Amino acid sequence: VIYFDVDMGLVQNPIPYLTKGDADFVTTLEIRRCPEVYPSSDFQSVNWETIEPNTGVMHLRSTPQGIAFFRAWLERIVHHNAVNDQKMWDRKALGATYTGNCNWNQSDIPSRRKHPMSATYCFLSETLFQNGLLAILCSTKASYKDAWILNMFRHATRPINMTNPKVNSTGRFPVIVHANYCNGKSHELSVRGLWLLGDNYTDVDAEICRPYQVEHTFYNQLNWTSEVEQINHKRDYMYDAFVRNGSLIQGTYGLQVFAVDSSRRKRLIPDKDTFLELFGESFHLIKKVPSEVMAMVEEGPPLVSLKKPKGVRK
Repeated sequence: VIYFDVDMGLVQNPIPYLTKGDADFVTTLEIRRCPEVYPSSDFQSVNWETIEPNTGVMHLRSTPQGIAFFRAWLERIVHHNAVNDQKMWDRKALGATYTGNCNWNQSDIPSRRKHPMSATYCFLSETLFQNGLLAILCSTKASYKDAWILNMFRHATRPINMTNPKVNSTGRFPVIVHANYCNGKSHELSVRGLWLLGDNYTDVDAEICRPYQVEHTFYNQLNWTSEVEQINHKRDYMYDAFVRNGSLIQGTYGLQVFAVDSSRRKRLIPDKDTFLELFGESFHLIKKVPSEVMAMVEEGPPLVSLKKPKGVRK
């Protein structure tokens, strides 16, 4: 069984992507903020057991384990009189095991069940199956757009079996855009070339539907190579500006602070006492640096801790 919410814009045929691997239950991720590093692009470091699903896209295989899992999930929804079905999607309570093989970079790894009747579940790439936050806000807001473009360029796709010469040879496309987390769903889909009912959004007469043409979508209009070149140029500029001997740097969303040494290596400042001893109250000098730039900086050994024993005052 394959299920879609009604507020979906299909950019490509989703079936080949939904049917990879052997998981009993396949769904999408719930993304609530624009990330610097996208989960599916950093696959090995993500704790998939803690990710919330977005059940706007689901693929349920008709296995005994999958059917039992789905029935138990529905029973939890009814028993708790739940308004939000996703909150009742508790993999521990439902006894489910994560597998990554619904994704292209994991599809050759077979699922492993905790026990013979344990269902397996998989999250689809949020780059290919984008919710409204990623597709609408993160792709247009200046502070997030660079990360979105780089992630799309590295991990999105060209349409399968696409030979249309009008499709950008360097283009990158999602598979589905889920128009949640936004107002004016039909408008946002129309802006991206995914609304086919003409100007009258309330008219559902199939005869006025325009034919879908992927070359007319927002994703085919971007000059991806030029966009990436501009981002790389900006990244190189930030590296030269911020990664200097004596600089204090921190990832945009990071907690750790690093000092840059004479070899332009970042060295972790291990604690607040060490920071105060070496740099005083100079917290205002810490520069927030995007993760892409932080990744360019070689990491040296952490600074020696100058933390004082408990009870010792300066």
